[in-house]
Amino acid sequence: MISYVDDFALTVASLSYRGNIRRLQDLFNRLERKVSRLGVSFSVAKTELIHWRTPSQRQSPKGVSPIQIKGELFHPGNSVRWLGYWFTPALDPAAHYSRPHPPP
Repeated sequence: MISYVDDFALTVASLSYRGNIRRLQDLFNRLERKVSRLGVSFSVAKTELIHWRTPSQRQSPKGVSPIQIKGELFHPGNSVRWLGYWFTPALDPAAHYSRPHPPP
């Protein structure tokens, strides 16, 4: 887990996409229990899911189950935004620079 102020990123690794999803759901549930004791909550609607892959796995995972958090389903995307920067599995900077940016 990495965070900056109120932006959190959870990252896990396993040998399968389903294993990753189970681990992410478990980690989120544990994290949510801890922060709820502090009176903090997460904006689940802002949740994004991406599967990082090795160069030999560049093809998008087909038929990968979505992650379910608090009854909502989140399907894997082709990019994910964190701290204003758009990331792709290939770490292609074009994904970031091709998007419109809000004025400062």
